[in-house]
Formats: sequence, C-alpha cells, structure tokens
Amino acid sequence: MINLFARPYDLGATGFFFESAEEFAQKAAALKNEAGQPVEEFELQFIDGERLDAELFAALMLFRLIYNLAPFGIAVFGLGLFEMLKPVQINSKADSAG
Repeated sequence: MINLFARPYDLGATGFFFESAEEFAQKAAALKNEAGQPVEEFELQFIDGERLDAELFAALMLFRLIYNLAPFGIAVFGLGLFEMLKPVQINSKADSAG
C-alpha cells in the first residue's frame, strides 16, 4: 500500500494524505483555502510504501522537473524537451582481439 501527501502551494490551505488517484481527486476537488476558493496546485510527497513505489515516484518527479524546465532549456540553450531527455550513449562494444 502506498501513502502519499498532497501539500498545497496555497499557504491558506491544509494538505491531505491519500492512497489512490481516486482519493486524491475527491479530496483535491473538495479542498478550499481560508478564503473559500478552490485549491489548484499541489506538491506530491511520498510518505510510505514499497521500495519500488518510492523509486518510481522519484523517477516521475524527476521527469516532471525536466518537463517543467524544458521551456528554460529552449530559451537559454535552444534545446527541445526530447534533446534534454536524450540518453547519454555509452559504447558497449567489446574490442575483439584476433
């Protein structure tokens, strides 16, 4: 079982724990800030779960970071999203003697 926490970027709102996408959607839709306005953006935090869940969550958050930085990469370095994600190629050919 995975346990996540949704921390609103809106400082006038309180975060919540959730264990599924359905539970997140339900709680996020009902959440209001101190002024009674809906909360729209959250930081998701991994709280508890299997090691594989934690590693997958970390990978997804890394991809999200790269995706969000793509416009910066385009503006500053002239890179597209796929160029930023291009893997480093490692030459795995073994030198054959003989």
